[in-house]
Amino acid sequence: MEYFWQDEQRNILKSREEFIEDLRKIQSINLYNCEQNPYDMMLQLVASMLYGKETYLLDDNFSASELLSLGISATDTSKVYYIDNPVRIKNFSDIVSAIQSNNWRVWLFTSGTTGLPKKVCHGYGSLGRNVRYNERHNKDVWAFAYKMSHMAGVQVLLQALVNNNTIVYIFEDSPQNVVKIIKRAACTNISATPTFYRNLLPFISEDLPAVKHITLGGEKYDENLCNKLHQLIPGAKIHNIYASTETGSILASHGNKFSILPEYKQWIKISPDNELCIHKSLLGDFSCADDWYNTHDLVEIDENGFLRFLSRKSDLINVGGYKVNPLEVENLIQQVDGVEDCLVKGKKNSVLGSVLEVDVVVNSRYDAKTMKTNIMDRLKKELQPFKIPRIYHFVETIEKTRSGKKVRK
Repeated sequence: MEYFWQDEQRNILKSREEFIEDLRKIQSINLYNCEQNPYDMMLQLVASMLYGKETYLLDDNFSASELLSLGISATDTSKVYYIDNPVRIKNFSDIVSAIQSNNWRVWLFTSGTTGLPKKVCHGYGSLGRNVRYNERHNKDVWAFAYKMSHMAGVQVLLQALVNNNTIVYIFEDSPQNVVKIIKRAACTNISATPTFYRNLLPFISEDLPAVKHITLGGEKYDENLCNKLHQLIPGAKIHNIYASTETGSILASHGNKFSILPEYKQWIKISPDNELCIHKSLLGDFSCADDWYNTHDLVEIDENGFLRFLSRKSDLINVGGYKVNPLEVENLIQQVDGVEDCLVKGKKNSVLGSVLEVDVVVNSRYDAKTMKTNIMDRLKKELQPFKIPRIYHFVETIEKTRSGKKVRK
């Protein structure tokens, strides 16, 4: 049997007919969608689109205090819309037509990587901006590697829904199992953060021939990671996407350089401080004081007019008056044999303001002492002294946000 939804971890397998029947059975829609089961959250989200209702997507592990900080009380989370006149759904095409035509609104919360999460409202116009809908995609099988409550998750869901694709939920499974599931389910498309892919690398011991498209987003492009993915999965095209909860997907590339589509050129500009700014006409609905939204992403433009992302402005670390981009240092460390992942951060220092420290995840075949020497030798050849971390922590894993990005404190 060909399934619409596969979640091996929870042993949930749903055919398209079963999914449609589950939609028909829904008698109420949650205003605040915080279902713990990803399938139930997806079902509620699709129902809100089907009936043209407004809904808020919440992480299922938000604490009561976190919800209050977002202006949401415990009683709010129990609010529902009751369905008096059920929509007649004959087939999948009815669902797609409703999603594309209904005036639904979904509120999403930013990941809070740089502060308190803020809420942003989107409809199909902004969320579906880059959805591709044609026969070329009707055999795609999507490995779903995001939380359903986050922007990227909703975008993958829409891409899969409008093309009647199979969705294979892998986000919360172990990296070792994820690789097995991708192969067993013959996934053709994977969209995830660079951090998610780094965790998979040690377990990809053979080619995954069904995989044709690999998409990275949510964090800065990592050329070394992409080279490794290309070696391990040579049949896949690798794409890099720029997106955020505020903007949706607006830029795409095949490497670390982005081109601005002609229809967007007048709506995207660079500030005098080299920060990317997006016109409000391309944004979701949220509190934006000006016509232009400053993303605080630092960029540069090359001689051919391509954009290259350097870092988030808030990521820069002040070391003795010098601004250090931790992503530059991480990129070099990740090129050292045996390094699986790393996180460079600043540690307060009374003299220099900050000194650099780094958390490093290494392959079990390597010892920490040797790895520290190898890393420092590499950095000394490539970087100025103030960019070289002084403190090294060898850890089992790098802490991540709810959306799967590295936590930068």
